[in-house]
Amino acid sequence: MYLLSSGCSSGLVIRGADGHVALAVGFQHSGITDPYLAELLAARDAISLLVSKSLPRVIIEGDSEVAVRQLRQGDSSDSLGGPVLRNCFLLLASASVSLEFRAMPRTANRAAHRVAQKALLLSPLELCSFDFVGWLH
Repeated sequence: MYLLSSGCSSGLVIRGADGHVALAVGFQHSGITDPYLAELLAARDAISLLVSKSLPRVIIEGDSEVAVRQLRQGDSSDSLGGPVLRNCFLLLASASVSLEFRAMPRTANRAAHRVAQKALLLSPLELCSFDFVGWLH
């Protein structure tokens, strides 16, 4: 995730069982400058995409321990992140996916970090068509 005064970007990298990158996507959120809320939006974007792909088992890794803990516990009582968390839980309830949330150090997922960095530099139109997988190789 990258934060600027005008908004944030996040990166999602999907790897196969062999560890190779299968899909990489960047997201932008204008006006979001709070790191915690940005992490929750990144999780929501990931859940939404993964649910649409109908993947049977998914592990979402994030570097915000607070966000990961709330997603694991199904806790949407937070006033700032509550609406985003509730949206995450509604998406999850509509899917038949085995989902696990893991907290990890930011340095542990360089690929997602690079995707977020690149996503910040692209226009919304470029973001939709950019080949992040090819760019990562």
